[in-house]
Amino acid sequence: MITVPSRIQSLKPYKPGASVKDIQAEYGLSELVKLASNENPLGVSPLAQNAFKHSSFSVDMYPDGGATLCKELGVYFGKNANQFIAANGSDALIHLILNTFLEPTDHLLAFEGTFVGLQVAATLYAKNTTFVPLDDMYEMNVDALIANIQDNTKIIYIANPNNPTGTYLTTPQVEKLIAAVPKNILLIIDEAYFEFSQKLLGDEYPNSMNYTSENIITLRTFSKIYGLAGLRIGYAFSHPSIIAALMKVKLSFDPNLIAQEIAIASLHDADFVERSSQLVSDEVPTMIASLRLQGWKVPNSAGNFVMIDCETPEMANEIYTALLSHGFIVRPLHGFGLPHCLRISIGLPEVNARIIASLQSIRNQVVDSTTEHV
Repeated sequence: MITVPSRIQSLKPYKPGASVKDIQAEYGLSELVKLASNENPLGVSPLAQNAFKHSSFSVDMYPDGGATLCKELGVYFGKNANQFIAANGSDALIHLILNTFLEPTDHLLAFEGTFVGLQVAATLYAKNTTFVPLDDMYEMNVDALIANIQDNTKIIYIANPNNPTGTYLTTPQVEKLIAAVPKNILLIIDEAYFEFSQKLLGDEYPNSMNYTSENIITLRTFSKIYGLAGLRIGYAFSHPSIIAALMKVKLSFDPNLIAQEIAIASLHDADFVERSSQLVSDEVPTMIASLRLQGWKVPNSAGNFVMIDCETPEMANEIYTALLSHGFIVRPLHGFGLPHCLRISIGLPEVNARIIASLQSIRNQVVDSTTEHV
């Protein structure tokens, strides 16, 4: 019998939820809105759609491993192409980085309740990991992170903003962290929601691609603002020596040709990026304020999503089920280590208004009635 390593046995495979049709049939719904995966509510860039419809992809030929995209990224950002690497999304890049740089005696440092992709990768590649607790409002404490740096710390991972909490580090906080981290430690700053965060926060939100420290690696994705989640394509920016090491380990032909060409088209759709980021910038503060008025515990958010603290896993499950009956799919957060919380993606304004109303109704029926009987 083939044995499975304990680190693999401890993992839980990704389980896709019930299909939209199944849920509609179960609850007798004519419409069901998915607000579970932080996808762009405006869909896909028109330039991306045009590229897909009119380009003639030579799919009988192998792609160039992202080289064309990296050249385009260099021109777009005013950087060198050898400072970029492209792969099948940010999560693939996280696996690549940890696999490339971590040795058995090395230490990985991150915050609790962070991106589940990092948590899975840590299980696979890091034998020694510290997850620093978030505070009561799910904020990341830079001083606490710095205090946990060890002599053998090799990688520090920061999701900014953090997924699924939405909380973020400001420019002064990131600069404090960069100054405190020894240069022999690789600092990963995952900016999957960069364009949304920049619009929401302005100069308060840092652009880690502007820092010159050679030990920083920035992660970005086309899945969020550009609406290309189904194509699985993202990129990293760092010092050429870091990128060169990653290129030795990266699968040769990822990302695929179609994803690369459509990503290049999307990159230049400034109008779509502006409309998408403005929508989220308008809706996130309204969503947070409305839910807090209802009595929910909701952290600050710089992403295209908000998180609600339901107090217990049982209550989170009850609210999740109630939202299904109202026609909304949201994300339970068991896999993130936050089983008492739910994450809600920002949708179109009318959708957001509807789910806010549904949550008020659910709170009146489920939460408050439960509290009365305690």
